[in-house]
Amino acid sequence: MVDGAQVEDAVRTLHDAFGLAEARPPDSLVAR
Repeated sequence: MVDGAQVEDAVRTLHDAFGLAEARPPDSLVAR
């Protein structure tokens, strides 16, 4: 099972990599 903090960190890293840090994250990434 994945820790919520790990998911948050991974999503943030992906956003930074794609330059989406200021964009609204897709529902598929935040639906938990």
